[in-house]
Amino acid sequence: MELSFDQKIHFTFKNDYLFKWALQSEDEETQAVRNKILSLITGLDVIHSTVRNIELLPSNGDFKDMYLDILVETQNGTRIDMEMQSSSFGEDARNKAAGYLARLYSEQIKGTEPYRFKAAHQIIFVDVKSPSGHQLISHMKIQDENGDYLTDKMQSHIVYLPDINELLKSKSLEELSLVEAIVYLFENGKTDDTIELSRKYQEVAVLMDKEEKFNADERLRNQAESRERFRQMQAAHINDARNEGLAQGLAQGISVGEDRLSKLITKLIAENELTLIEKVAQDKNFRDQLYKDYHIE
Repeated sequence: MELSFDQKIHFTFKNDYLFKWALQSEDEETQAVRNKILSLITGLDVIHSTVRNIELLPSNGDFKDMYLDILVETQNGTRIDMEMQSSSFGEDARNKAAGYLARLYSEQIKGTEPYRFKAAHQIIFVDVKSPSGHQLISHMKIQDENGDYLTDKMQSHIVYLPDINELLKSKSLEELSLVEAIVYLFENGKTDDTIELSRKYQEVAVLMDKEEKFNADERLRNQAESRERFRQMQAAHINDARNEGLAQGLAQGISVGEDRLSKLITKLIAENELTLIEKVAQDKNFRDQLYKDYHIE
């Protein structure tokens, strides 16, 4: 979707910058809401969680990667690594989730005792409907041809935000569970309905307040606009990447293009050159010149 920044837009939890900013704090209120979300999505009884990558703009230039890296402790004392993000992967989310599980599995069978798997979960909120059109949350595990799970310690969970509106065709707003109410807020932002839900669920009230505070902060809004511009610009480097891919292999070429663009956007934001981002998206020659000026190979 093409966005216009001429008018002030209201950001919701679909914006990955807002998502991370709102859920990474370690104050008691935020941690309680984060633990509840993690528990409701994964089915685990999370009692404590710590975000390990609290920087909002990574210094390593990996501007495209905006997620929460979380260390979780459950009621029975188990420690679990989790990734959680509001993603722009859209319909590719299932492929990303499958790749995540495959990578975890392959990395852990390289040792001498492959049966001792380390627990890890991934949660992705996506702004597309599920393949069935009415599956709010999809849980993925690694299984064999008989349907038996090779391990349940590694799981990926996809939350299809638009499906919450499909769900409301068969149940009333008052009947929404807590997890459904949170998904409704993430999908629709603050509305009269979410205000009503916030009276029922304290967690919704906390999240809605964070959404409002974020939109009232000009600095955060500027960063969020930059994130949205970056998403729009991800398509701009495809031709560059494909051309490089003729010589290097398409997959490698696309990866090179993404890395170069990511580093360039990070530098422009660090120097507060936000107005140049849109021109970078539209003008390949200008983009190439900036690559040279910033010595981005």
